[in-house]
Amino acid sequence: MLPVAAEGHAEGDRHQGTLKFEIVVPHDQADRIMLYEVYASPEAFETHWHGPAKQEANRDLEPLRVSVSFVRCDLVE
Repeated sequence: MLPVAAEGHAEGDRHQGTLKFEIVVPHDQADRIMLYEVYASPEAFETHWHGPAKQEANRDLEPLRVSVSFVRCDLVE
């Protein structure tokens, strides 16, 4: 499952404004993954969210998915 989630964030996505992409697994929930993503701008996020790589990942992961949620945040520098 992890390679499928990471595949869409290869070098090609960096050109779409992906600054950081991490896959994390909670210590007490080994059957869950969380994706931590940072984008250069709200527009870069929208490009990724609606782009072909995200849509392909959605199709590939659908059989494994129980729920999806996301939280948009501002980066504090």
